[in-house]
Amino acid sequence: MNASAVPMIFRERAPAWAAAAAGAFFLTISSLSWFTLERVKYTLRATGAPRSLDAVLRLVLPLDGVLLGLAAGAAMTAIWLEWRHRALTQAINGAAPRTLMFTVVCALVWFGHSILAPGPIVTGDSGTHIARVNHLALSLGDGGSLYWDNYFFGGSTLLQFTGPLFHWMAAIVQLATLDPVWAVKLTAFIARMAAALFMYKLFRRLQVTRPVAIAATLFYAGSYFFTYMEVIRSSYPQLVNFAAMPAIFYCVEGVLIAPAAIGGASAGLALAAMVFVGSHQPTAAIFALFVAAYILVRLWSEGWPAAPMRGFVVAGILAGLGSAFFLVPFALERAGTADNFSATSLIALAQPSAQTLGNMIIWGRTGLGPEYSTYFGLPMLFCVGAGLWAVLSSKAARRQKAAHLYLLVLSLAVLTLFVRGAYVRHATFTFFFLCAASGLGLQLLAHKMPRVVWLPAGALLLFSIDASPAAIQPWTREDLRFMESAGKALAIAAADRRIVEIVTIDGRLTASTDPNLTPLTAARVQILSGPHKQDASPAHNAFAAMLKFAEADVRERRRLSPETRSILAAVNVGWIVGTGSAAMGLPEEIGETVPDPVFGRHIRLQDATPILASGRLEFMERPAAFGGPPFWNFSSDEKVSPAMDAMRAVAKVTRVMEIDPAQRRAGRFLVPELPSGPEWRTGDGTIPRLTLRSYEVGPGIVRIAVDSDRPGFARLAHPFTPALHVVRNGTPIIAVPDVESLAVLPIVRGANDIVLAWIPSLLRQTSFWLTIGMISFLIIFIFLIPIWSTRVIGAPNNSRSK
Repeated sequence: MNASAVPMIFRERAPAWAAAAAGAFFLTISSLSWFTLERVKYTLRATGAPRSLDAVLRLVLPLDGVLLGLAAGAAMTAIWLEWRHRALTQAINGAAPRTLMFTVVCALVWFGHSILAPGPIVTGDSGTHIARVNHLALSLGDGGSLYWDNYFFGGSTLLQFTGPLFHWMAAIVQLATLDPVWAVKLTAFIARMAAALFMYKLFRRLQVTRPVAIAATLFYAGSYFFTYMEVIRSSYPQLVNFAAMPAIFYCVEGVLIAPAAIGGASAGLALAAMVFVGSHQPTAAIFALFVAAYILVRLWSEGWPAAPMRGFVVAGILAGLGSAFFLVPFALERAGTADNFSATSLIALAQPSAQTLGNMIIWGRTGLGPEYSTYFGLPMLFCVGAGLWAVLSSKAARRQKAAHLYLLVLSLAVLTLFVRGAYVRHATFTFFFLCAASGLGLQLLAHKMPRVVWLPAGALLLFSIDASPAAIQPWTREDLRFMESAGKALAIAAADRRIVEIVTIDGRLTASTDPNLTPLTAARVQILSGPHKQDASPAHNAFAAMLKFAEADVRERRRLSPETRSILAAVNVGWIVGTGSAAMGLPEEIGETVPDPVFGRHIRLQDATPILASGRLEFMERPAAFGGPPFWNFSSDEKVSPAMDAMRAVAKVTRVMEIDPAQRRAGRFLVPELPSGPEWRTGDGTIPRLTLRSYEVGPGIVRIAVDSDRPGFARLAHPFTPALHVVRNGTPIIAVPDVESLAVLPIVRGANDIVLAWIPSLLRQTSFWLTIGMISFLIIFIFLIPIWSTRVIGAPNNSRSK
């Protein structure tokens, strides 16, 4: 090789070098964020050092300087190659496709690296999801219940209006990582990568060029909106939906071009739809309307071809069968739950609020409370507008297939602004369709301006400038590891007791009824927490009211009142712990606290009991507040609300029952319907004396062994549901709910070995195995199609050669 040939070879390889340098830049700045910024942040926080440049520089290590130098070198290399050879533009336009894919993956690492930052996730619903994943993984490991969870929500099913699919996937990942937080982080990150993959494949199937497809894919999977849902909101099941949405439309387009009704596209469409339903059922119901509208328009535009129509029917049947577990129990098993979810609340039409629209276009704005919207990205919206300009300004553009598809997805995006569904984050639909419109719009713009070869590169540059600052985040907290440690210790120390967790929100002590559980609850801790689920047991409104008694006492009286102690002890609350921003513990000024090096100052309720005895049953109508819809996110300061009605009802029930938790006795049990049968006509009204021999709680089973000096009745500190099976001394017996929906049963003189088991109905078991079987079948079928196709196509040639 002579010297004069080197520059030519270098110029030929410049696009690959530029793409590689850009990828290296994204990886090194991600490493800087993970290892340098995170360490400096927590060191300054722990030491209380001033937030000054000098203090920061003292914490910089040689390795940090190396990472910074590598990042700067990679950036300057990419810029120099672009300046001298337009290398990045060439790479983006297809000169180095393999290296460019590496760059895209590295960029996605940067935009999504925040979920992988060290420390617990402490925002949104993360505590609930991580706890559910951990409890499910522990059940997989020790053979516990995969159906019922006794450790939070006072006992709840593992199927709820947020489907269990994400929790299944993360629990399997946890079996490998042995850490629930990392399992959730990795599963969320994988979902983000899958969203990018399917969005790219969708654009390519829509005949969008590779450069434009890459730009629009990064709009989708690298956006701040994705990060907002991922980290700030911790909407983990919706992250799976982000991947399922483009997968569904990719398969829809595949069915439209498939030669037969049964094939990889129809099977893939069924599987993608099942994944969507299994992540969030109400969201799937609304999204199905948009998918159906898209399919109908596409079939009409193609002249109603027979094979695709049959393919969609086959996919619908398979998706329906495979979604049985996610839909059938949720729809039919309504008795004995706090559910108020109805078909009338499933869909509604409403105008978009100015706040929602503003959040989408104003950088840095985020929705709070029930408002799930945030900044989408002006570069993406610019491409949407550019597509509309191209369509309106050119007849030739309007004749293109890309223009028809653009107008279709843009119309669906506008429609999503007006369609509402209960518990549906409709902004995710708007974002998806606008992103699809942005890719098609950029394609139309590139076709109208063919000489402007830098359009995709320019779009990516603007997007990187716009979205990169939001990739650095403060929403994981390495300095809160003490909560995880305290949770593990508490799971051992309070194995036979429930706990109440008091957190500090906006400077106020709060017994939260939100789903915002802290890392403390990821361990198997029996926490008394709010409902936040539609199929919660009907005891949850009473439980939420009990939490607010504890909150009001620690806020106002700075100690627990005797009434609050009785209320909590009667449902086996033995610990009240405080979770602060820097350490565990309740404030010192709260009376009767006990110090501890792990839990900090906390309150012990020595009288906590899982069982009460009485000799009398009396009728009382169930308070309306107990039977209303699940409530959360309310304050004990409110004077008029269903939640306050529940608090007053709990106080009344406690007084009428004449509870004495220390003696495990009550003057009477209040039931909404007096049971009949000989086993209920026992005793003379005298309260039995109980001796508790043992009490064990598992994920789906509870064992209580007590001795009684006479026949009578017992109330257990566990909710009554239709799935509850009660065995006493080896014989099944009938239990009934009291007005607070806790289980009441007859007991006999002498030993009473009681077992509570939550057993799924035959309907739920059948639905589960049907769903698992259909998922397995479709995965195997899709995997075998390439092998089958090769053999079928090759067979005639082989036979003719013979």
